[in-house]
Amino acid sequence: MALVPDEIVWTPVERASGITSRSIEISLAWDGGSEVVAPSWSGVVQATYVSEGQTISSGDSVALIDGITRMAWAFEVPLYRDLEMGDTGADAAAANKMLEARGYEHGQGAEFNSASVRGAVALAKTLGIDTRDVASLSPSWFLYLPKDGQAVTENALVAGAPAPSLGAVVLMLAPSIKTAKLPSGEALLPEDSLVVGGETLTLAPGTDTIDQSGLDFISSISKTDAESVFGTIQSAADGAWVVPTAAVIIDKTGVTCVLADSGPGTSQPVPVTLRGSQDGAVVVDGRLNKRDQVGVGARGASRSCG
Repeated sequence: MALVPDEIVWTPVERASGITSRSIEISLAWDGGSEVVAPSWSGVVQATYVSEGQTISSGDSVALIDGITRMAWAFEVPLYRDLEMGDTGADAAAANKMLEARGYEHGQGAEFNSASVRGAVALAKTLGIDTRDVASLSPSWFLYLPKDGQAVTENALVAGAPAPSLGAVVLMLAPSIKTAKLPSGEALLPEDSLVVGGETLTLAPGTDTIDQSGLDFISSISKTDAESVFGTIQSAADGAWVVPTAAVIIDKTGVTCVLADSGPGTSQPVPVTLRGSQDGAVVVDGRLNKRDQVGVGARGASRSCG
């Protein structure tokens, strides 16, 4: 059904060029924060290297206990045993990845082999351990992190106090964002850019959710428990059309269109997709052509785009 406006001003459409942008509201979901617990430590805490408000990540020194520097690490699985040559399993694989990341010799896959042992000995030396009798890698050298890059909100380590017992809470970590999702129905094309807080972010492959590096950035600029954050999607405008904002109609069924006129008596609604804004106008995709004019003022008439 064609629109029958009361009073319409006609204006030519123009080909779009350059970059368009449209604002979006990204919904956020948070976790509840994390507890970091002690492995099997013994002795006295001689020094602590972590303070409240600090962001802690793999490789950071946590404390000096009985002359040994204890290192934070976000292993894929917690270490639960001394790893010796020939041991296999998920913990052996996680240890090999840690040794590789630190630049030491390491085994391949899920076997803790002779290269792993040599890497463990080299690591032990940097932690202040007498390596003459080291032939394994001990979980007590580390503080297991459930996730990298979270802020410390509480620190129970006290210099001069006994080392915390197995399973005692050592650190409390601040909540972080679990997911950040685009609005329902919004899509990011391969050539589009998603910008939040001045940073260009990317989506996890095949999803409408921002990837982990983007989550870490949004966590750093958002108030804890914020429900959303605003961003923009920037797109190349080539091939689209520029029309006045007042020419865009959204009817009662949610369909978006413009009233287009290619000549006397030919006005009809043309469905369009909003691409963004440019110089105060709206950029749209739709079956328009360079001879078309669009009606400004049709909003006060029938709102059907059918």
